[in-house]
Formats: sequence, C-alpha cells, structure tokens
Amino acid sequence: MARPAIDPDAGDRLSPWLWAAVGLLGAATLSLALRPAASVFLIPLSEDGYYAMAIARNIAAGRGVTIDGVTATNGFQPLFTFLQAGLFRLAGGDDALAIRLILALHWLFQVGAALLVGQIAGDALPGGRPALRRALASFLYLSGTYLFLHHFNGLETGCLLFLLALAWRQVQCGRATGWAGLAGLGLLLGLIVLTRIDMAVLVVCLCCRELWVGRGRGWDVALARAALLGGVALAVSSPWWLYNWIGFGSPMPISGTAQQGWALEAARGRWLGWAFGTAAMPWLFLGDFESRLVDWLRLPLFLGMLFLVLRWLLGGAADAMARQTRGYARALAATLLLLGLWYGLAFFAVWFYSRYLAASALLGIVTLAVAVAPLVARHPALGRIAGLVLVLPVATLAALAWHGQGLYGTILFRDQLALVEHAVPPDDVVAAGQSGTLGFFRPHVVNMDGKVNPEIHAYAGHPWDYLTERGIRWFADWPYYVEKSLGPDPSAHGWKPVARQGNFILYRRDGD
Repeated sequence: MARPAIDPDAGDRLSPWLWAAVGLLGAATLSLALRPAASVFLIPLSEDGYYAMAIARNIAAGRGVTIDGVTATNGFQPLFTFLQAGLFRLAGGDDALAIRLILALHWLFQVGAALLVGQIAGDALPGGRPALRRALASFLYLSGTYLFLHHFNGLETGCLLFLLALAWRQVQCGRATGWAGLAGLGLLLGLIVLTRIDMAVLVVCLCCRELWVGRGRGWDVALARAALLGGVALAVSSPWWLYNWIGFGSPMPISGTAQQGWALEAARGRWLGWAFGTAAMPWLFLGDFESRLVDWLRLPLFLGMLFLVLRWLLGGAADAMARQTRGYARALAATLLLLGLWYGLAFFAVWFYSRYLAASALLGIVTLAVAVAPLVARHPALGRIAGLVLVLPVATLAALAWHGQGLYGTILFRDQLALVEHAVPPDDVVAAGQSGTLGFFRPHVVNMDGKVNPEIHAYAGHPWDYLTERGIRWFADWPYYVEKSLGPDPSAHGWKPVARQGNFILYRRDGD
C-alpha cells in the first residue's frame, strides 16, 4: 500500500500571520493615493520624480517630449514616464487626480513585485517549506523601508523591480527554454531596458548565460539562442536608442551626462558599499538618520548578508528549477557588479547609487527567505515577534506621509517653492539647479544642472553666461548649486542675494 504524500507545509502556523501582515502593509501603502490634496503631492514623491512627471504631463497635453513645453529632452527613463503620461491624460488636467493614479500604479508594481519575489523564493529549491518561503519573502519585500521609499518616489524604480522579478520568474519556471519563450523573454528584457537604459547590461549577461548553458547542444544553437534573446531586446528598445542618438548625439540620456565625472576615489567605494548593503537589507534604511556610526554598527549584518548571497549563488542546484533560479540570479548579480563599477568610476552623484543598484534587494530578500524559513518554521513565536517589529516602520512611514513627513528628505515645497512664489513675479523666469518640484508647480522655470535641459551642457564651466544671454534674472537654490551655477562670487556676474528660506537662497541679477 502506497504511503500518502507528506505535505511539506503541514503544521505551518506562521504563514497565515505573514499573509495578514502583507495585507496590512499593502493597505497602508495603498493609502498614499487617498491622502488629502494638501499632502498627496508630498513625500515619498521625490524631487527627481517631479522631473519625470512634468515631462509626462507635457506629453499628455500634446506639447511633446519636453520639460517645460518648449525644450526637448531625453533626461528621463521612457517606459514609466509614458505610463505616467497616460495617467495624466486620463486625469484630464487634474494634477491631484493624476498623482493619485500614479501612486496607485506604484502600489500595483510594489504588490506585484512582492508576490513575484514570494513565488521565486518558494520555488528556489526543492523541499523545505515552499509556502512559508513564499509568505516570508513577500512579507520581507513589503516591510522594507528602503523599498517603500523607492517604490513611491515618482520614478521608474518600482516598475523596474517588478519587471526584473517577472523576468526572473519566467526563467525560473522554464518558460524561456523553448524558442518562443526565449523570444518572449527578449521582449520583456526590451521593456526592462526601456524602464532603465543601464539594464542593457543585464541583456548582455543573460545572452552570455545562453552561450554558456547552450554550449552542450552545439555552439550554433547557443549562438542562435543568444542572438534571438539579444536581438528581440534590442528591437524593442531601439526607438529609445535612436531617439537619444539622433536627437541628442549620444545613446546616454542627458540626465546621465550631467552626472558623469571620472575618478577613482575611496569615498565612492564607501558609497557603493552602503548602496549595495542598504538595498540587500532594505529593512535597515534609516533615511535622514543615516550616519557613519550607523554604518559601522550595521557592517556585521551587511557582511553576513553578503556571505549568504554568495553561498547561495555559488552553490549547486538539486533540480532544473533551482538551476534556472540561480542562473538568472547570477546574471543579475553580475549586472549589479558591473553597474557598481561603472557608476563608482564614472558618476560623481554618489547619493543616487542606492537607487541605481536597487535590484540588489531582489537577491537579498530571496536569499534571506530561503535561509531563514527553516529557523522560523521551528520557532514561529520568534517569527511573529520579528515580523511585528518589521511591520511598524513602513506602517509608521505611511501614516506620517499623510502629513507630508517621513524619514527621508523633503521635496522642497516648504522652502524653495514657497520662497519663489513669495518673492518672484509669476511671469518672470527663474532658474535652479534643483528644478523638479519648482518646475512642476510653477511655469517659466529653467533647469541648470543639465539633467533635463540639454542647452546648458554647451556652457560647461561658465553657466552664468547662459543665464545672461537668455535674460534670466532670478535663481533659487542651495549654496552648492548657487556656486555651481553663478560661480564662487555671484556678485562678479551681477547677482546678489535678496531673500532666503531654510537652506535656499534667492538671487536676482539687475541690469543687462
């Protein structure tokens, strides 16, 4: 008489609790779209998010791919920005409604990514407790403060994480083993490149994986599979490459060019370590309370996570699904390593490294769910206590967001925008290095850091001449951007401070 099959998740008392916590966190983050009009525009929406949303609003209004209705730009990532444009069009000129729809779209990507990560962790290896791993990974994803802030920043980060997880799931389930499935994966990778152009590196890494895995079937087959995967991805993303090259003379968007600066510096290495560690352990991000002391206290945990990830990536696989899971994970890890080297050497904007390397969270969460599931299965009370601790930060941040408060930055409403609206005539042009929020809520704003304004790049080293030639008489920003745009001595170029609010200084240039 055959023995009845044993349910590996029998007696699991923790998963129902974890799914209840997932529901609670999902409701908390969805509430961001329901905030009153006084706070719906506030954090976690970010300064750079308002660049993308201003471009999306202009596209929706039929003014073209511009930042101000006049100046053409490629300083954005296209897929999510065009999705936002559709929501602005649907809102019919109601900016508050458009923002609510965008926050709801952010939420869909967040919840979708959490569920996909759960599926990936559940099937990452045979046996064990797959249902517990699914619940645990989904919960860990939604409880990360780092991921909460990056999923609702007005940018493409959450969309990218969802699509990367979706591609991982396709590979894991073996849907890319046949030729049609491989072409479908190429289409998905093309969308990923349209979401963030630097993910072209992932396409290359996955093509190299096809060459390596397929070599046993003959190099002709391996080369054909790699060519199909890369060719479809290139075809899907080619409109963006052509737009950049034909319209702006380079495949790199001007938002990247504006932040490029080659150097080999220890400080950049420290920022890279922080970015990788914070993304891989998204529950330990403290926002404005980050400090060097916190980094040192957190270092043993980061090193422990690195050990777990490397052990999992380099380990063997017991079945085909586990091999495919690790195969994609290795390609993603190689992509992140190459991007880290690229950004660390070529980009001075170290504060953006954590966003550029956000996909490290996918590797960290799947690894931790696989590693921790056996422990919490034996000690469910310990899992509930740890889960309760992890629920509180995101739930608290969601509640604070109803009042425009949180742990991470401000979007310049209370200082820069208020200062300009109080002191600058509404029909006058005002310039700023940080002009995302200002340009979304006020017309006649000129960007000076070059992220979305290609004209300023011709004035490298003397941007004050750009202001003079265009008759711009107002400038409002932090002292750092004041010196960068007006020079170390603004008075030498006819500028003088006339008002200040918070860290922002308003300058006016008199005369011709």
